[in-house]
Amino acid sequence: MNDVMTGPDTAVVIPPGIVSTLAEQLASHNVLYCIRRRNEQLAATLLDETDLDLLIDDAKWQEALAAISSAGFVELKAARHHQCSSLVDYLGVDSATGHLVYVHAHSRLSVKPTHTKSFHLPWERELLETRRLDKSSGFYITEPPHEQF
Repeated sequence: MNDVMTGPDTAVVIPPGIVSTLAEQLASHNVLYCIRRRNEQLAATLLDETDLDLLIDDAKWQEALAAISSAGFVELKAARHHQCSSLVDYLGVDSATGHLVYVHAHSRLSVKPTHTKSFHLPWERELLETRRLDKSSGFYITEPPHEQF
């Protein structure tokens, strides 16, 4: 894993709140994870403007879910026909901004070309082993070639 600093045009400093608490909790639980978004969307993701999708190492799945809960998020129960063991959704309220923050915790990479089909992409280990730390936000992000996953 690489520790790199983002350039000045992409640096994101997250204000104190539920999202920064989440970064701290994931670190304190030693969770291997990365954000599943295009790195260019990092600012919007961390400033509560879009959902926060996390890819989490299956070996640390329970610790990750505990970290998300301890950061102040509440698990959302999907309708039975939408439930998936490799995806857990959470909702939190950022007390500083009043924004609702949605976290989608994934233990598997999947692609849904339609609403009825889903395909597993077995590249979780590659993404997690090559992740890099965005020092300005404190979150781990994917390497640019892996952003589309």
